[in-house]
Amino acid sequence: MLAGLGNVRRLRYQRTGDLSDLQQAILAVQEARDGMPVDDQHYATVLSNLSALPYYLYERTGSESTHNEAVAAGRAALGAGHSLSTLSNLGSSLLQRFVRTRDSRVLEEAADLLARAVAGTPEEDPDLPVRLNNLAEAQGCRFFQLDESIRLGRRA
Repeated sequence: MLAGLGNVRRLRYQRTGDLSDLQQAILAVQEARDGMPVDDQHYATVLSNLSALPYYLYERTGSESTHNEAVAAGRAALGAGHSLSTLSNLGSSLLQRFVRTRDSRVLEEAADLLARAVAGTPEEDPDLPVRLNNLAEAQGCRFFQLDESIRLGRRA
């Protein structure tokens, strides 16, 4: 129930840009996580959502601690049972961390996660273009893989 409320608040934030909706979405999903047993079939999904929500806040505020929350939640979601969304969310968060830090280990991890997300995404999936674009960006950051980045960008 709380996770659903969090998703509705996220949608409203995406529509209106009202930061309080995003903050309330994060709180609702945190409460859902805290009240859910770790063996619940939806636990990994809640954690994955919890990795995306602080990332939206990071995009708005630039807060390093918020970005760290997003990455930590993404890693927890990956440990709880990954989905393609989890791979993509965490990979995107790490790619942004690389842009800020220029740590090549972070770039390698981001590219690996994003490649796994693309590899598992069916051609007809509406999320494929975004995932391809994110992977193309990661490959482009690797400089030596510009041809691969261009190929992925064209495919997106």
